[in-house]
Amino acid sequence: RNVLRRRILGTLPPGENPIHVSVYGGALSPDGNYWYAQYFGNLGRFNTTTRTVDHELALPPGSGPHRMVLDENGRLYVSLIGAGQVLVYDTKKLQEVERITLPDTASAPYDVMYDPARKALWMGTVNNDSLLRYDLETRRFSEYPLGIAHLNLRIVAIDVATGQIKGHMQYN
Repeated sequence: RNVLRRRILGTLPPGENPIHVSVYGGALSPDGNYWYAQYFGNLGRFNTTTRTVDHELALPPGSGPHRMVLDENGRLYVSLIGAGQVLVYDTKKLQEVERITLPDTASAPYDVMYDPARKALWMGTVNNDSLLRYDLETRRFSEYPLGIAHLNLRIVAIDVATGQIKGHMQYN
């Protein structure tokens, strides 16, 4: 629990390295606490009232938690780039709900965005040149090819006023 605290203070626990404990993605939950993913590390909660890390979920090595988003019910969706999954976590009950496995686990979901109007998750990938949509009601995926090989979709954004899907891409 003190890994993030030690990192903030500039020291690392024995056996740790900066890549494992550095914070990569984050989101504020409805209760005002900050949820974070450590780059190739764990998922945790920084309590903004007590200013301490008061909850952590250890993830298997190589899971690769990256970007995350919360829905209106306090459910946290975390892209697991190394596992080819999206972790669904209940921030109120402090428990994992499920893991949504992508049709191609090697597609490397970099980002995940919640779409309240469509009741869906949108995922940018870096290994399959596609935008993925996961319907939360039917529990089915749709794949939208980007049409350009080696085009990484790193960030997905939804304009809540228009419903337009926008993305930030990088060509490798």
